[in-house]
Amino acid sequence: MLIFLFLFQLVLSIQGDDIPPCPNGGVVFNIPQNTSVVTWYPYNFTKTVPTFPQNYECLYKINVPSGWFAQIDLAVFNGNNTSVVVQVIDQLQRIENVTTSNYEYFYFIANGGTIKLSTENNRVQFGFSVTWNQYNVKTQTAYNISKSSFDPLVFRGYDLYPSIMKADTKVSVTMMTPIYYLQKNLRGIIFFDGPNWNSTSLGTGLQLLNSKTQYVSSGQYMTILFLGRTFSYDNIRMLIQDYEHTKGIMQFQGMSCQDNWECPSIVLDASSGPSALQSYTDNSIAYDEIMSLEGTGTLEVYLGSVTENKTNMVASYQAQNNNAMRFPQEVPGKVKTYVLREGNATITILPSRYNFAETKEFGRKGFIVSPNYGSLSMMQSINGYIESPKNSIANFRFSVNADMDGGAIIKITGRKNHQDVFTRFYNSSNPPMFLDECFGSDLYVEYDTGSKPTTGFYMEFHIQQGSFKSSVLTIICSVLLFNLFK
Repeated sequence: MLIFLFLFQLVLSIQGDDIPPCPNGGVVFNIPQNTSVVTWYPYNFTKTVPTFPQNYECLYKINVPSGWFAQIDLAVFNGNNTSVVVQVIDQLQRIENVTTSNYEYFYFIANGGTIKLSTENNRVQFGFSVTWNQYNVKTQTAYNISKSSFDPLVFRGYDLYPSIMKADTKVSVTMMTPIYYLQKNLRGIIFFDGPNWNSTSLGTGLQLLNSKTQYVSSGQYMTILFLGRTFSYDNIRMLIQDYEHTKGIMQFQGMSCQDNWECPSIVLDASSGPSALQSYTDNSIAYDEIMSLEGTGTLEVYLGSVTENKTNMVASYQAQNNNAMRFPQEVPGKVKTYVLREGNATITILPSRYNFAETKEFGRKGFIVSPNYGSLSMMQSINGYIESPKNSIANFRFSVNADMDGGAIIKITGRKNHQDVFTRFYNSSNPPMFLDECFGSDLYVEYDTGSKPTTGFYMEFHIQQGSFKSSVLTIICSVLLFNLFK
């Protein structure tokens, strides 16, 4: 073992001696005449990354002409993984601290950037290669963003061509949180404040994600450019909408689930202004399940974008209240926005549909809602199901607000012991009663929009303990004038 350690230290010292001294002013890299040639530093390494001596400092300036970008393949391995030994500084003078980099890609656009190495008391393996590439601007894709739409554009990099966004007022873009090992790919997404890449750069996707904020264009246009390899962006999403829906919100976060059931609790800090959590699922019939909310402040739940008139707001919770009887709560739709208006709260959301039907205690309150409630849409049909507490009869009290135009129908079915004992249909000629009440063990709700768009279906419910003699009908439904949540 001692011999091995001696030989290892000898190899390190030899490698350190091979490292060229840093000249005054650092090392400057300019675009070569033959851009197909890869530029290496400190030399072409393929198997072993060069080891630099302790207390070595140097600046590496990489110049980039207009219309080009430099792709840096950076290797940094440090025995002390908590020590920042490299700083990557872009053309906006924004700094990314690097403790380790397993051949990760970094990108500089015009006029270039700087890599700063400072080994201090660490033994650091360090090296990089640089290639220069031109923007692919022969094909461009244009998108129109309407302030009248409740649905943000869920956008990803389908190709390497520039994508131009045009809004009615200004373009707002926020970044969804990808799975952790894809976050490094966000460095290759560049945003420009204008209709082309000659406009001022707003920054990268990774900078946007880490800042927990939004990029907003100064005018109607924003350009998005994807650098490097196309497949790097296949599983990355961003939300683009008119600034009318995002103005005034100080902080944005995206759901960060590593798979379909592991989603960490998220802290929303609205002490300096409203804080938003954005959630995205691949289709409109997928659900979020709010499992808990603790802290202070008012949480508003929107299907899609935040709207001033709150047409598509489906719930509002006081975080400081005991909300145990309100959760779990399903929230459908592709995009959901949760806004904390003040205070500081922790919210837990799961992207599944396994918990909503079960009722653990009497007194539970909740709602069943269409995936695009509040906006005119063909995608409004919904199936809902709730149960009484185990082995019990419940009094299901509910209030319905639904658009019955265009052939829409509602079917409510009550069950006991797995048998249908009550069924009621509603349509445009026979609209649903505003307040209703049913006794049983299960309640099924179906809303079918038919062939025409509607503004959707919304039903609030309150599950209370039911009591009636066994000789009475298993399910009794009658119209009552009562306070639903009294």
